Amino acid sequence: MSGANALQELVAAASADLDDPRRNRMTRPRGGETVPSELYHAGLSICFYKVRTLLAEKREPYTSREMVIVAGHGVYAEDFKPAENYRPSYVQLEMSEGTQLRKSYAEQQSGPFLGRD
Repeated sequence: MSGANALQELVAAASADLDDPRRNRMTRPRGGETVPSELYHAGLSICFYKVRTLLAEKREPYTSREMVIVAGHGVYAEDFKPAENYRPSYVQLEMSEGTQLRKSYAEQQSGPFLGRD
């Protein structure tokens, strides 16, 4: 399997693991062409606000994957739901990109215990 196919599978798994598909949308697709960039982001994050602003200024289309980055319910609740950015499918995607860039950024940010068996 090529690196591009493996990456597409990781993206598909992370996207499917998001709770509310209505938060996923394409921005400014150009005449039916596929949108090359996927942006996993928190809607209220100032850092991602800057990224979205830059993409808008450049008129670059992207697929928006808005994530909930705050856990649902208390840690000790029976129906505890981890934040979407800590789910194994997203952590694997994040760590894959760190590996491709030959950096350990993803592991430093997510911790060495997440997304591993």
